[in-house]
Order: sequence, then C-alpha cells, then structure tokens
Amino acid sequence: MSFATINRWENTKAAPNKLAQTKLYEFCKENNIPVAEMTLQRIHHEAASLNVKDDRIILFHGSKSGIRGKIAPISREKCDFGAGFYMGTEPMQPLTLICDFKKSRFYIVSIKLNGLAKLEIPADLEWAMIIAYNRGKMESIKGTDVYKKYRHICENKDILIGSIANDRMFFVLDNFFQGNITNLALIKSLSALQPGRQYVAVTQQGCDAVRIEKEIPISYLERRFLQNISEENRTKGISMANDICRNYRREGLFFDEIMDQAKEAAQMDSLQLKLCDIQGRLFELSAQQGYDSEKFVPFFMKSEVAKALDSRSNRMQWAGEEYLLEELISQNDGVLIPTDHSYSPEVMYWIGYVYRYWHYYKKESSAKIYRQANVKTMKRNYTMFHTMDPELAIDD
Repeated sequence: MSFATINRWENTKAAPNKLAQTKLYEFCKENNIPVAEMTLQRIHHEAASLNVKDDRIILFHGSKSGIRGKIAPISREKCDFGAGFYMGTEPMQPLTLICDFKKSRFYIVSIKLNGLAKLEIPADLEWAMIIAYNRGKMESIKGTDVYKKYRHICENKDILIGSIANDRMFFVLDNFFQGNITNLALIKSLSALQPGRQYVAVTQQGCDAVRIEKEIPISYLERRFLQNISEENRTKGISMANDICRNYRREGLFFDEIMDQAKEAAQMDSLQLKLCDIQGRLFELSAQQGYDSEKFVPFFMKSEVAKALDSRSNRMQWAGEEYLLEELISQNDGVLIPTDHSYSPEVMYWIGYVYRYWHYYKKESSAKIYRQANVKTMKRNYTMFHTMDPELAIDD
C-alpha cells in the first residue's frame, strides 16, 4: 500500500476495499493491534460527546440490515424477552450479534422511561424461565400454572429490563435448557459473569420513547475482529459451563425436573385440593377457638394426625376439621390450651393450606416441611405470597 492511498483513507476521501481491509486485518492481527478495543473506544467517545438530556438513558442497538422507518417491536418472536426493540447498556453484545452480517448497522440510541410501564427482571432463575418461555422451551407444560405465569408476567409492560444472554452466557443458558447443568449452576454463572443489561421496548409506546442519536459505521476490518471476540467469548462460555457442571453436578434442579414439577402440580386432583382446604380450615378453626398458633402449628405438623393426612389412604382424610381438631386435642397432653396468642384466622387458613399443598407439590412429609419453614417463617411469607400461587411461596 502506498503512502498516498493510506493518506486518502485517513482523510476520509476514500475507503479501503475488502481486499485492502483483509490485508489490514492480517497486519493488525500479526502485530497484536487491538482493533476491537479501539472500536469500543470510538463508540464510547461518540456516546460521551452526545448532548442528551438527563431524563434520557444512552443505550446501544445493533441491526443486521439497518433500521428503516419507524422504530417498532418487530424482532423475532423467540428472542429472550419476545418480540421487541432490543438495546443494551454496553456496545459489545450488539456488535458481536451483528458482526457476521455484511449489511449490519450499529446505533447509539436513547430512551426516556418516564410514563412507561416497566418490568425489571432479576438476574436469577426467574430471568432464565422468562427466556425459556419466549424461546418455546415450555410447550411441554402448556396449560399449567407455571406456563400461564410466564405467559402473563410481561403483559401490560412497555419496557422489560434484564440481563443479556451474551456470547458467554448463551452457552451456559443453552446447557441449562438441554439438561446438562442445574438451576443452581445457572445462577452461579450469572453471578460470576455479571452480564450487561438490556432494555427491550415491547410495545409501540415503548418504541416511541426511543430516539436514534447516531449511526456508527462498522467496517469489514472491524467486523472481522469482532467475530474473533465473539468466538473467544463462546469458548470461554463453554469452559465455564464445563467447570460449573463439575462443581455443581447434582446440586439444584435440572430444567426437565422443573418442567416435571409443573406437570405434577397441574395434575393435583380434586381430592388433594379438598384436603388442602380441610387442613386450611383446621388451622383457621384453631385460631377461632383461641389456640396459641405458635404452639398449635408445630404440634400438628409433627403429630400422628399430620402423618395420617400424609399417607396415601387413611380414614382421617375423610374427616372434617372439627373431628381433626378433637383428635389433636386428645393427643396433646396439655400443650394445646386456649390463649390470646392466636394468629388471625385468614393467616392460619393460608398456612394450613400451603403446608398441605407443599406435601403434594414436593412429596415431602409434614414433619420435614416444618423443619424447612416453621410457623414464624410462614406468617412472614403470608404478607408477600398470600395472593399468589402456592408454588411461589413454596419455591421461595
């Protein structure tokens, strides 16, 4: 290459063709010139130089073919958070997403969140399950409460905010869906990788709050280096997934086990739900008759009556709450006496119902359940969970 040619490039009077950029790529790679890092620096410099009001957030967007017309929520349906306009807090993720496409475009954008309905998704299993729903991984449990929960969780929201399944995290997440690592391993990965955050405008109102601030041209040379970064990140993701799989081989639940639990919960028959109601009414009756709730609940959960209700078939299961309470009192040796230390009947009904539901949901005995969640824990959880599905309280 002549000096004059390079001078024309530097003065933007001409652009190097693909052959010239290929030679530049080989030269830069051979001499360890950090082209990808330089690209990031250029983008951050451009973003910092923008005159944007304080009520707007600067974000980054990559498009495989460029934005035409009005911004709209028209990405593929099976993206992380469904169809929407995706933006990230860091430029690297959208850059590596579009680097394989010749007509790709990169944008600095801003968004004004005031007046928009937002949902912030925590970087935990909830995040992974929302992605599982949107990627079509939950079709085997369609119709269950778990499926319905994730179908409706993002309804009536304009903006969804959560972690990005970047090049490293994508492999770990895929391993979770394929049953190679557990939910605990996935959560540990999220904590270790600390992926960037994405803002997804899922309604037209959300998209109307987005403004393109600047388009940043990405050359063929830069795309080649970004492809290398993307491949390196995938390799690191594979290595991390393998390490995590070794360290947390059997701790937690695999994705298919979570799906199986959802199916089992959906199959809970009418008799089981009736027994949940009977136990709830038993606990409610104990409060109405003035028994000390913090003595009644542990006594019941460790009693022969609870064991009888836990069994597959026992005459106690056909008894009403009055008979069950009489049976308990006959066994209590003075532990159960009326006092003024009862919880409210509403709280006690919920505690009794959820304990019985837990038995059917997790296949655990009443005594074991109580060791995991005593009466004070259940009372505290009532405030947070009594209007939600019992599974949410049990899984918490």
